[in-house]
Order: sequence, then structure tokens, then C-alpha cells
Amino acid sequence: MRSLLARLAVLGAFAVSVSACGGGSATSLPVAGPPNNNGGTVSIYQSGANGTALVRFVQGSPDVGSVLFCIDQSSAYSAPSVAYKGTALFAVPGTLSHVISVYAASAGPACASAPGKINGTAPIATTMITTTLSTRTLVALGGRAGSTLGLYVWTAPTFPVAPSAPQAIGYNDAPTFGAVGFGYQATAGAAVTTIAGLASVNPPAKPATTTSATPTAAVTGALPAIPATFVDGKPATPIVPLGTYTVPAALASPSTSAPGTPVIGQVYVPDLIAVDSAAAAKLDIVVIAEPTTGYGF
Repeated sequence: MRSLLARLAVLGAFAVSVSACGGGSATSLPVAGPPNNNGGTVSIYQSGANGTALVRFVQGSPDVGSVLFCIDQSSAYSAPSVAYKGTALFAVPGTLSHVISVYAASAGPACASAPGKINGTAPIATTMITTTLSTRTLVALGGRAGSTLGLYVWTAPTFPVAPSAPQAIGYNDAPTFGAVGFGYQATAGAAVTTIAGLASVNPPAKPATTTSATPTAAVTGALPAIPATFVDGKPATPIVPLGTYTVPAALASPSTSAPGTPVIGQVYVPDLIAVDSAAAAKLDIVVIAEPTTGYGF
């Protein structure tokens, strides 16, 4: 099984200096703040960094298509095309503030100019998060254009010791829909069982501002085993599925094409992320298997 360390290294996630800078289309760099306090000059050491933290991004808005995700002003911390319900994971320097910017994927190589305009195109949303050593943070673009669209931020559980049994982590990134309940079907076609602790999960009250994000704590619920299907819907007993996700069979190594796939040798801990939908149901679900070994956080 390929290690998580190897996969993150492929993403360039362990860089501890912010690389590169020059504005797009002669646009000057817009900020001179954290993490490098100089607007992005090449090779400036990020003083104060202490270890690493994990940052996961989820594109949860149905209205904006594929997006470019940037952490700071570095191509090392970027995902150039994240589609609706897509995800990207990064390990970043801990105990620092990081600028988060999301652009339309068509904007061009915007990270060097983040959070300013690139080719005249402003970011869809931007904020600043502060990482703590050995923690996990979920940053999701969520909501609908013209009303609730923005970045929503959560703190996630850590795993200094891997759990002994499967558990689910619930996030409500569906601010337009409202409160959401999560459940599962133990086998295909079985009745829906509500996940204890995830029967009614509210979205954050408002998106992050351009200068700060107050994270919401994620909630967890025990699973008796790896189910056949995860569902979300309005809080009810039982939950009537509006969004569904069929859990693929376990693989010997992680699958980048199916983020919710169980990995042999790891306890199954999926993120269940409710997202607004453009479909008539108005709700969908994203499922991501969190690594519980290889990192204690």
C-alpha cells in the first residue's frame, strides 16, 4: 500500500517556503501579510512554523463549476481544477496563518496573485485560517451563488491512536438547504439507519470573512461496520434519502478516483459532507475516507 506520506509528497504538500510571485496581467500583489509578510517574495522562510497541519478542500457549490484552490501564494499548495463534489488534501506548515483563495478554474494560474485578481478575474471567495500543530482543517466552498456562496471552515477529529471501529464524521456544507441528517444502509436495499450523533447537523451560521474564519467543530457518530450506502436528507426518523453514496469495495491501495473507498489495513473513518444541489432534491453528499494511520492527526 502506498503510504500517505508518498501521496502527499506527490502533491508538493511538504514545502515550508512559499514559492513564486508576480501578479497576473501586471496586477501587483495585493497583500503583505501572513504567512511570509512580504507579499510573496521567492524563498522567504516562514518563521514560526512548527511541524505540519492537514488542510482538506471540498468544492461543495453546484453553481460555480470547477475551481482553482490556492493556499497562500504558492503553486505547491494548489489544486488547479477541483470539480463540484471534488476534494484535495494538503499538509501545510503548522502554527501559521494561511490565505485561502478559490478562483474559477478558467481564471489562469492565479495562486501567485492570490487573493487578488488574475487576468482581471477576482476570486470566488477568500479567507484566512490559522493552523495548529498536528490538526486537521476542512475548508469547503459551499452554498448557492447570490445568497449563501462562500467558504466554510471546520476543525476535524485527530487520530493519535487509530479508532478501534468505524466511525463517521459529519459536516453540513449545505447552508441553503439547512439542517441535515445522515444515515446509512447496512446492505443494498436495506432500511436506512440514522447515525447516532448525526441525526440533525446544522450548517455554520455564516461563511468565513475575507480576513478570518471561525471554525465549526465537526461531529462524529459510531458505525457498526462499513455500510453499503451513505445517505443524507432532512432530519427525520428514518431519514428520507436526498443524497446517496454507494461505498466501493475496499482496495489494497488508496484510490484517488473514489475518495470514499475503504483502504485495507485502515479503520474506516469517512467524512460525510452534505452539500447543496442544483437538482430538485436540493441536497447531495460527498464521502471521503480519512487516513487514520500514517498520520496521527
